[in-house]
Amino acid sequence: MAHLFTRNMNESSTLLAWELNESIEELLPLAELTEDEKHFFSSIKNEQRKREWLVTRVLLLTFLNRKVEVDKTAEGKPFLKNEEWNISISHTSTMVLVLFSKMKSIGVDVEKINRKIDRVAPRFLSTKELANCDTDDKQRMLVCHWCAKEAVFKAIDDTDIDFSEQIHIQGVRLDNSEGVANWQFFIDAKKDKEGTILFYFEKEHCIAVTLN
Repeated sequence: MAHLFTRNMNESSTLLAWELNESIEELLPLAELTEDEKHFFSSIKNEQRKREWLVTRVLLLTFLNRKVEVDKTAEGKPFLKNEEWNISISHTSTMVLVLFSKMKSIGVDVEKINRKIDRVAPRFLSTKELANCDTDDKQRMLVCHWCAKEAVFKAIDDTDIDFSEQIHIQGVRLDNSEGVANWQFFIDAKKDKEGTILFYFEKEHCIAVTLN
């Protein structure tokens, strides 16, 4: 069983991570699918997507110790029906994360540190952010900024967002295993929300978490 870690973020928030290396056949009994879940699972065609979906259900069961129903908001963000816990989900081809919190505005994102994003970076980073990434640690800085903005996006109840203009990442400080940054969200050039991003580095991945 490839449960990678459980990290208690604060008294009401916990992050679970799973290193994805099992087959569908190995994951199915761990997920304990209901009949409705089995029906939905059979409709998923992509094999990788099936594995990610199963691991998400395993992590939900691991943390809550009971079956729960997952739905999506009108904006496409996942939530648990009739539960006090809010969730945020992220994955790569080899890692799946579920963030649980009783706080309302939460977000998690994970990316492989070696993901090549320098060509598309100007689409989601401001000129100032691009300059801040131009260091000896440029690749990791770029991925951390991308992760941070994705996590903030998930924490905000809006889908029509210009990442480079509306989400600002500042004061990124990283060491070998973790880091921190500040974020601000703007509407019509006026600051609407702000918060903190926490970074963790696991298995050649960058993980970004925000809790508001």
